[in-house]
Amino acid sequence: MGGSLFFNYFKKSDNPVQGDPFWESQGWNVVEQGNEFQANEYYASVIWNVFRFTAGARARPEQFLGLSSVNGDILWSNNARAIPGLEITTIAPFWITSWLGIEGGISHSWLNDDRYVEKPYLHYKFGALNFQLSERSLLKFGLHHYAQWAGVHPTLGQLPNTFNDFLKVFFSASGDQGSDINEQLNVLGNQLGSWRIKYRYDMDEGAVSVYFQNLFDNTSGLEFNNFPDGVWGAFWELPEEGIIKGLLYEYVRTTWLRDNGNAAGDNYFNNSIYRSGWTYFNRVVGVPFITPATEFPGMINNRITSHHLGVRAEVSNVDIRFMGSYTTNRGLFVDPYDPIENVFYTQLQLQYPLWEVAQVGLQLGADLSDVNGENLGVGLSFRYALGETYRMY
Repeated sequence: MGGSLFFNYFKKSDNPVQGDPFWESQGWNVVEQGNEFQANEYYASVIWNVFRFTAGARARPEQFLGLSSVNGDILWSNNARAIPGLEITTIAPFWITSWLGIEGGISHSWLNDDRYVEKPYLHYKFGALNFQLSERSLLKFGLHHYAQWAGVHPTLGQLPNTFNDFLKVFFSASGDQGSDINEQLNVLGNQLGSWRIKYRYDMDEGAVSVYFQNLFDNTSGLEFNNFPDGVWGAFWELPEEGIIKGLLYEYVRTTWLRDNGNAAGDNYFNNSIYRSGWTYFNRVVGVPFITPATEFPGMINNRITSHHLGVRAEVSNVDIRFMGSYTTNRGLFVDPYDPIENVFYTQLQLQYPLWEVAQVGLQLGADLSDVNGENLGVGLSFRYALGETYRMY
């Protein structure tokens, strides 16, 4: 089994902005008063064959050498704290034939933060097909499904929480007469999803991956009507012996309009019943550039476009990670920003291993906004992994 405690120390700048995507994506806790130490992960896990069983709060595995703005998952990006729950998932494809492999997983989690609907459940599952096109090329196609359900609403009271209600959530079915009218007309709970496609080609000098992930909270995205909203990316992983370890570019867009621009588009990460939306401890679980409100539940900015670059290197045993994003924030369809905000986010992260299970880090960041001015930050981190890992065959 394995576990870890991750303590973050955040020193406030003169004008910190809660919801800042770069600091939050690295596990920092932006607070309004004082400084804070906070445990981020606590879990036990067992690996058997290609399956991993996890109990507790465990961050999503790092993807693309930690350079992706969404950590390789548009809807669960490690932007928020690790969410406690139970999970069974594959850690590698289960190959049915020499050319076809499957992946999948399911989890049941608890949103135990202070939110509009108290103590709702979080359901998550995914499935993916892997096609080995040649010795060097792999194509993956999958679907990820997320749903907030149950919990206690401040005016509606206890929301549907039986096993039959879970089956409705699992199959994205409508609620019965005991649920809210909106859930009877649509689906039970706050449900989101994402289609994924990724192509990887192994070269003599590293590997190149290109990928696309959309996002949806209704049938428009499920049927790709909100195309091209989502994350478009390209990643080049270089050989380990070189100084440069990886290069990444991503384009993120969430600005879709219905009916060729004649009506509003999807209100991403907001929900009329689960008004805290797709957040955990007031931090967006998915795309970090989408911004939650600080004085009321829900998003205040979910119409963004962003160009993101990342590079990772190693010099004299120091792990160096630099990321920069040029992002345009447009607010909401019902409450647009005026003027539109353009922000250049930058972050430099240095990590040095003290010994095998411990490392120290330094983080420097600067946000340059044409509306809100400059925001600077400095941080120190210490990471120590506890426990051992056992593998069962």
